[in-house]
Amino acid sequence: GSSELSAATYRVASNASGMRSPSRIIQEGGHYYAMGWLIHRDFGRTDAATEVAPVDKYGWVLMRTRDISSPGSWEGWESGTRFSPLSLHRYSAFMPKQNGRDLNAANPQIVYDTVAQQYIAVFTVYGDAQKGAYYTTTSSLANPSWSEARLIEGSTALALDPRSATPAAACNRGFISVNYPSLLDPDSPGFNFEYTAGNLWLFYVVNPVRACGGDNMARDLYRVRLLVSRQNR
Repeated sequence: GSSELSAATYRVASNASGMRSPSRIIQEGGHYYAMGWLIHRDFGRTDAATEVAPVDKYGWVLMRTRDISSPGSWEGWESGTRFSPLSLHRYSAFMPKQNGRDLNAANPQIVYDTVAQQYIAVFTVYGDAQKGAYYTTTSSLANPSWSEARLIEGSTALALDPRSATPAAACNRGFISVNYPSLLDPDSPGFNFEYTAGNLWLFYVVNPVRACGGDNMARDLYRVRLLVSRQNR
């Protein structure tokens, strides 16, 4: 029933708009949290020539609810400890930072590490020359303060697809956005692997067509063990 649907702008231009790729749901206190990846467009300013609506809000959105069975109960993080109903569109869209600048990060996946007592978001970066997997941490989702984003050491040199005809080729090394990395602990007590306790594995998917070329139906799931070094502060 929207004017955008009536105008069928999606048929002639790339006008994807909305929240996508939600992370796993994870509990802190009395709330359940998830991270979404937002592209929001202003269809009131659609370009007459290209029919593309400009993006007016873009980035990660931290969401929470007390009742996951109630879709209308979700709230979006604004700042500090302040959350408001998603329907009000007051939530912040943000990106992880590195050296003072925003990274053009793809959708994140989050876990809680019970040893470090930190929430960890792992992600890739669009247009990243290094082609690596990154992470950022916060001690709370109720009052988030994300750390400087850091590259997972060795991720830029990792040969992602052992099935590749040329596993040592440059096109087979490092991460791109469609690898969808996620941290999992096989011993996690959570129903959806939302907790880790030092036994960290980096899981990712490979679509050969998006790397060295190959069968688009041969998408595979791989994992690699991470060596975790913690510093006491």
